[in-house]
Amino acid sequence: MAFAVTTEELGESARSLRTDGEHQQRSERALRDGANQAPSWAVGRACRAVQAFFDTIGDASQRSGTGLTGLGDRLGVAAGEYDDVEYRLTPG
Repeated sequence: MAFAVTTEELGESARSLRTDGEHQQRSERALRDGANQAPSWAVGRACRAVQAFFDTIGDASQRSGTGLTGLGDRLGVAAGEYDDVEYRLTPG
């Protein structure tokens, strides 16, 4: 019996999503650092605007990183379940 997707492909996709999620979370930390450094080169309203900009992008990066990692985790579970089905349906 031929399968359209293999368990190995699903597992690799899950690992890739988790890696991308971790990368996004590292980006979030760098953006937070940018917000924290703003007072060294901007003042007053400009500083607050720069900090808000970095904070907004940092929040989006963190949420997307969390989402990608969660999706990778769910895909990893699905790969295990797919492997069970594949095993049961493969003759011999």
